[in-house]
Amino acid sequence: MSSLSLNTTVRVVSKTGAEKRTSIREVIKLGSGKAYEGIIMLDEWPSLLAAYQAELADPLATINERIRIACKESQKAHWWAQKGLYENARAANRTPTAADAMEAGGELNSAEQKLIKLLQEEYDLFQQGHQPPAVAAPVAAAVVEEPVAVAEPALIPVTEQQSGIYLNTRSRSVWV
Repeated sequence: MSSLSLNTTVRVVSKTGAEKRTSIREVIKLGSGKAYEGIIMLDEWPSLLAAYQAELADPLATINERIRIACKESQKAHWWAQKGLYENARAANRTPTAADAMEAGGELNSAEQKLIKLLQEEYDLFQQGHQPPAVAAPVAAAVVEEPVAVAEPALIPVTEQQSGIYLNTRSRSVWV
């Protein structure tokens, strides 16, 4: 089993000495440079390249998996910041330090920002016209639409902004 994935973080140092952290996915996307040449030399290169090409072939499945993982990381960070940090300190007969609480809060903010960024990427894919895979026939047959008696709502004009918010909400509700 490979220890590297496309999400593995690498440090890229420029000629001026500026250091930047990025993922292997981003380095492969660049397609050139010292970091790219270094990754090509790794034993895991064929599997990394195959995973990257699979992502390009089905971007919605890829982004959904990345969102699932980011949700999990966000939930873990939230639990740690709200409960785990204090339980751990209590077990050691101490109180958490301000630095511990700041670090936990920073990790939570980072995880939430990552999740928000991925959700925006998914929304952008929908806007570009990518469609989710077709629903399998047995699942579709189980869905029964029944008429529902609804009172006539007052006719309220829908603005562009309201329409866009509705579509965004609807697309998320389908995939959650």
